[in-house]
Amino acid sequence: MHSTSLEYLQSRPRESGAVSVLQSLGQVLAEQVEGPQLRALAYLAGRALGAAHPISTCNTLSDVEAAANQLLRRMDWGWLKVEAGAADVQFLHGCSPLRSWFGADGLSWSGAIFEGIYAEWLQHLGAGEQLDLRQVGDAEGVDDVLRFRLAHQHQFEQA
Repeated sequence: MHSTSLEYLQSRPRESGAVSVLQSLGQVLAEQVEGPQLRALAYLAGRALGAAHPISTCNTLSDVEAAANQLLRRMDWGWLKVEAGAADVQFLHGCSPLRSWFGADGLSWSGAIFEGIYAEWLQHLGAGEQLDLRQVGDAEGVDDVLRFRLAHQHQFEQA
């Protein structure tokens, strides 16, 4: 388990009556809507959540990380680590409640919720239209971290 995940979990109780509702909703949606469409729906829900819960004005990636973590902790949505690379920026999201909300089967599409949240925040903060944020890894691994990549659109077309 990622050390930041362990620290986060030790500081937060995770109990909610809404979990059983979300699990049932996720199961029904997965039975009724095909994968790409379900992922698109989750992305749109994430954009709406990002608009409803904006982060404060930020000048640096460290500011984005701090503002996002403040909101994520308040909402009990996990934690964020932002890592700048030479050609992209990685967003690492740990302790996501998605597995609890939608079950392990829901991980194939539900990460798009946070993809939408981050995309909305970045657009609000002034990220240009040439930049794109996409999920590049899921929480199936041992470290429970969702991975997102912010890069110029052409870098995704080449992949």
